[in-house]
Amino acid sequence: INKTLQHEKAARATAYYNMELFYTFIFDITVMKASFSFTELAGVSLIVIGNLYMYFVNSLSNDEDDD
Repeated sequence: INKTLQHEKAARATAYYNMELFYTFIFDITVMKASFSFTELAGVSLIVIGNLYMYFVNSLSNDEDDD
């Protein structure tokens, strides 16, 4: 994470950092064989979709600033 913060703008680095929840969730499913309730799955989905949305919005605004 620290190298990411050194080379990227803060908003983009924050999106990478927040995806840590997604990676932990995948680890729990694949390695730990955990089961989750619908509300937990919905929460993870909202966080991932929100982070991806913010990443793309910031990427598009940064591309327009470069022009």
